[in-house]
Amino acid sequence: MLHPFLDDEKIPRVGKRLRNSSLPEKTKHPIILPKSHYVTELIVRHKHLHGGSELILSALRMQYWIISARTKSHEKMCPLF
Repeated sequence: MLHPFLDDEKIPRVGKRLRNSSLPEKTKHPIILPKSHYVTELIVRHKHLHGGSELILSALRMQYWIISARTKSHEKMCPLF
């Protein structure tokens, strides 16, 4: 379960994930993004310019939690995925 919550800026974030870790708050509680949204697509494309699919997913999960991120929909956008 994600245990979502709204942060001080009303941004939806994943809760209870690594809460006892010494990582920065934004890493412990990544922003939740919908699977099919323009902003999500832009963020994925930006990260995609810098590496393969596993690197992209790891980099994205440092800040965001995209619902169903491992599905093939993003891979269809680029043959490099």
